Amino acid sequence: MEVAKQYSRRRRRNPSIDRLSDLPDSILCHILSFLLTRNSVATSILSRRWRYLWSFVPNLDFDLEVESTAIDRVLLLHKLQKIDTFRITEGYGYTDCQIETWIRFAVERNVKNLDLHFGYEGWVPPSPKCLLTCKTLVDLRLTNCTVFPVTGVVCLPSLKMLHLQFYHAYETLPHLLSGCPVLENLLLQLYFNYCSCRISSPTIKSLRINFHYDECDNEDEGEDIYDRLEIDTPALHIKCGPLTSLLGADINFHNYIDRGFLHSRALVEFIDRLHNIQFLKLDLSHYSEEIAHAAFPAQTTAFRNLIELELTADCLLLWKFLENADNLEILIFSE
Repeated sequence: MEVAKQYSRRRRRNPSIDRLSDLPDSILCHILSFLLTRNSVATSILSRRWRYLWSFVPNLDFDLEVESTAIDRVLLLHKLQKIDTFRITEGYGYTDCQIETWIRFAVERNVKNLDLHFGYEGWVPPSPKCLLTCKTLVDLRLTNCTVFPVTGVVCLPSLKMLHLQFYHAYETLPHLLSGCPVLENLLLQLYFNYCSCRISSPTIKSLRINFHYDECDNEDEGEDIYDRLEIDTPALHIKCGPLTSLLGADINFHNYIDRGFLHSRALVEFIDRLHNIQFLKLDLSHYSEEIAHAAFPAQTTAFRNLIELELTADCLLLWKFLENADNLEILIFSE
């Protein structure tokens, strides 16, 4: 008992030091920015010092457990005029009006990173016009939130990363990309059984496309399947994994300015990945004869399944295909 009393007296003489609360507000807000917003708001009960600290956090991150009324209250009390990140993950049950209000809030506060992920594919809420003219947006990620106008102003001068998942408005993609003059990274998640779109950008350096088959939109056996994809990205170095299940391809490489041997070798390595293909249409007419002669002699891939080849290229590449395509039946060649 005496030992316990002595320990209690020592604790009263040497109270524990709250080193975390001694940190400057800017550092505490930076720490809170790594938390979900509901957890950041929960720190307001710690003490008077922490009561409104969460309202100065530059990141707002709402997960699927947050109700719309809670989001409205947070935005009403939030005090920063500039925010870095605004994110809604797995959002359900929100109205179009609520979503438009939240996006407008983020844009008016010069948001840099906007990530909206809505939970199911049948619902595609509209994107307000202010989103397409946001001058501060650097990273835009949208899932099931992809209604863009075919016409009208698109001006995203700072946007470098664009991720569109379960993207349906294929016909609007060229117009959207035309308003992104510094875009470097593009990720698309498409339904290939009715996908028909064109990707054109002089600045894209990284392109990733994920195709998904949507059985619900192709129940009739006689329904046409549109799977045309056109890519025009001169700044892009194409890199892909094995294409072992691909049966047919129509590929047109444009290279108006030759970039040397290494660039052409990368092209050869890409063609090598098509070794299981049966039908190939390949246009290399914009590669100079010198580059072709320097790069393609190393090509030795066997195209054992190739039945039909339509080739526009230098004669050297034709002979390489003839040497390595034993089962070729149909050949259409243009030099």
